[in-house]
Amino acid sequence: MTEKEIIERQERSGNEELYLILVGSFLHAYGAGAFALARLMGYRVMRKKRKVLGEVLTTGFPMAQIDRVARRISEAGGHAEQLDNKTWRFGGVDTTPVEVVEKEDPPPKDPPPTPPVEEGESLRAGNVAERVTERVRSFNLAQATPLEAMMFLASLKEQLKNRESQ
Repeated sequence: MTEKEIIERQERSGNEELYLILVGSFLHAYGAGAFALARLMGYRVMRKKRKVLGEVLTTGFPMAQIDRVARRISEAGGHAEQLDNKTWRFGGVDTTPVEVVEKEDPPPKDPPPTPPVEEGESLRAGNVAERVTERVRSFNLAQATPLEAMMFLASLKEQLKNRESQ
């Protein structure tokens, strides 16, 4: 079942029948299903862009937590059942909308490039320190992956090393 099919089925049922679909090792819920899981489990609902559907509201959790989630649905007076090896259906729970977390733009692929040294410009300690300081200020660590952060630090180290060898 595709995201589009899940959303359509849920809407046709008046959001009485909600679905989870396995994507990789995570189960994903959409629309009202995402809101229900956010209320029950404290998951965040994200707004994600899709080529065909435009924006979808979704939440997800690792497959390993399905028993815990199903138990919580049951405790809340709902029901959950596995339809096949990739799809679960649940319902009978509160689907009232919750706050949606806006998806942030993805982090840049590479750290910002080091501005070139202009001809005749010296690599004085103050000049390099200013450049390094500006690069550190402009680097968005909150959106960087661990690898991007490590690459950024390596480039700063190389810039400082080059200054010392001059």
